[in-house]
Amino acid sequence: MRNNQFVTLSWFRCIALVFLYFIFYAFLLEPIVVFLTLKLHPEAIFVSIPISFSIDLLLLILIAWIAKPVWKDGFYKIKQQFSRNLKLAFKCVGLILVVNMALSILVSLFTNTQTSANQEIIMQNIEVAPLYMAFSALLFAPVVEETIFRGMIFTKARSYFNPKVAMFISACTFGFMHVFASFLAGNYLDLSYFVIYFAIGFVIAWAYEKSESIVVSTLVHFGNNFVAMLPLLLLL
Repeated sequence: MRNNQFVTLSWFRCIALVFLYFIFYAFLLEPIVVFLTLKLHPEAIFVSIPISFSIDLLLLILIAWIAKPVWKDGFYKIKQQFSRNLKLAFKCVGLILVVNMALSILVSLFTNTQTSANQEIIMQNIEVAPLYMAFSALLFAPVVEETIFRGMIFTKARSYFNPKVAMFISACTFGFMHVFASFLAGNYLDLSYFVIYFAIGFVIAWAYEKSESIVVSTLVHFGNNFVAMLPLLLLL
């Protein structure tokens, strides 16, 4: 249904997305990939990249299909003011880089660490499977996370609260999911990186608010990940 200028997903679609992302992807996907890998390769040390890629691709398609009303509206909206929306996306990527750099310095000084556990995992995995990690960071994460955190959570929150509160809720959930693994592992020092992911999520939600298009927020997310991934890929 349409709320103000935004298309919001039905509760049925939201429940389906919650299951796919917060239950299947967050908790069930990894053991399933490990199980399938060992079934095919009993002596395997690493999980199968083809299996991981296939499941991720199917999950991406399914999540985007469930959120089709938001994506359809997003493509329509970005075409309405394409030049303005493209400039907005570039500005937001630049803003994220500045904020990210400033907060990273502060968090590093506070925790005496160089990077988050999430970033360390990316750096380790990119050496083993660069193409898969490029797919994960530049396509899977922008599309899936924008569908969940902006297309679902932000727009639903905005139908009940003012835009700033909706952006805050969206950014909080986005930030927490990026440090969730550290929380489960008891690495509470890494939770300080929540502020960085929160800031990134808030700027992306702001881009969604200004453009009314999930495509714009996805471009911002892609741009941020591309800038972060490029140095790692060039060092291979």
